[in-house]
Amino acid sequence: VTLNPDNDDFEWEWSPLSTPILNIQGSIRFKNYVDPQDAAGRRSKRDYLLSPNYDFTNITGAKISFDLAYAQWIDNAMNPNSLRSDSLFVIVSTDCGSTFDNVVFETGGAEMATSAPTNAQFIPVLASQWDNIEVDLSAFRGLPKVTIAIANQSDLGNYLYLDNIHIVHDNSCFLNVAPMFTTNKCADACDGRAFAIVTGGGVPPYTYQWSPDAGSQTTATAEGLCVGSYNVTITDDIGCSRVSTAIVNSNPPIIPEIEVDNASCGTSDGS
Repeated sequence: VTLNPDNDDFEWEWSPLSTPILNIQGSIRFKNYVDPQDAAGRRSKRDYLLSPNYDFTNITGAKISFDLAYAQWIDNAMNPNSLRSDSLFVIVSTDCGSTFDNVVFETGGAEMATSAPTNAQFIPVLASQWDNIEVDLSAFRGLPKVTIAIANQSDLGNYLYLDNIHIVHDNSCFLNVAPMFTTNKCADACDGRAFAIVTGGGVPPYTYQWSPDAGSQTTATAEGLCVGSYNVTITDDIGCSRVSTAIVNSNPPIIPEIEVDNASCGTSDGS
């Protein structure tokens, strides 16, 4: 669903272009470039793509993802080095779309560009001219009337394309944990440490429970470990859990080399 506050023809529209790598025809685009005689009142105008209403009451995580293609417009009429900067926003409503007050993602201009600036209408023909965007929506869990909007704010720049828009919301956990490796100081020592590292997702604070062979320690760092693998369960503040494995390796043992120099006959000069 689109929302065009001015009810004009300057709005989101279907395009036959799509992300080439998927070989699926069709995307949605906003033609920010317009002829100068048609530009009046259109700069800084926002137009919206609206999701259905979602009930996030019983979810533990949610996100929106989409593919984006965009190039800035070189405004030759004013200055060859002057670039126009259109913008894109992801905005969340918590009252079924009556108001949109929660901006959760914002990009524009050079930051948003997936291709070099041009003074021609931008048409993405390569997979490399598309970027994938993911925006975490977990902050709105527990709310029953969630609507997500993607808004284009025009600077009368260039064409902006969106494809493969997905909103994922369920009871799965968005808690990412890095694999962990560490090394004992000595080959036969039990002085190793293992680290539980959350790289993304989840709702802090986190709790940690190491396996019994790691002494059932309950901190992010387990200490006094021998060579081996150890499991840790990491749980966030809303009960989302992940199990990860830490591997404690060993430095190579010290292997001495002995050289013998025999004593001379009848002397004690050996070494």
